[in-house]
Amino acid sequence: MVQGRDNIERMDGRPDLMFKAFMSSLPSALFLLVPVFAVMLKLAYVFKRRLYLEHLVVALYSHVFLLMALTTLFLSFFLAGWLQAHANWLSVCVYVASAALITWIPLYLLFTQKRVYGQGWPMTLVKYTAIGIAYVYLLALAVALMLLVTLVKA
Repeated sequence: MVQGRDNIERMDGRPDLMFKAFMSSLPSALFLLVPVFAVMLKLAYVFKRRLYLEHLVVALYSHVFLLMALTTLFLSFFLAGWLQAHANWLSVCVYVASAALITWIPLYLLFTQKRVYGQGWPMTLVKYTAIGIAYVYLLALAVALMLLVTLVKA
């Protein structure tokens, strides 16, 4: 606990260190939530008579896509910041591409859910929204817990 308190005091006034700790917690939290997301899909599609393993595969693909998209976003924001000093017009293009990717992430996940489970749009949208809201809360909780572990461990 003393080490955690020392780390928090060291980060006081240093948002870059807090952001770095947060970003190192996110992949671990996403990894831990893969089986939880599969259970959420299993519950939402209980009458589809699919095995848990099938839902787990969908969850893995979704999380791999999320990690790849987030990595691309962070790299593009870094690149845009660097380009802003050298070629401002090009950084605007990178920001527009980043906005397109941010828009594409939830759409891709919605289309994936629609295609895999084959339900109509109304039911897919209801289930997608319910799972999405619950997942965001679980992700926030998991990231907070992983951040605490990172602060105490580091």
